[in-house]
Amino acid sequence: MKYEAKRNSFFIEENVIWVAVFHSSTMDNWKFIEQNPKFQSFDNLLNPEIQKQLGL
Repeated sequence: MKYEAKRNSFFIEENVIWVAVFHSSTMDNWKFIEQNPKFQSFDNLLNPEIQKQLGL
């Protein structure tokens, strides 16, 4: 993490996997979910069979 005084902001760089989902379960809206075992929202939105088919 690095503070950038000119922009008055912090720069944070990390490697994460984001998955974009468009489905009837998301009310036909795009949802962006971080694939992170700490968060259960990923498993709540996509059942394990769909995750397997997507190679997640």
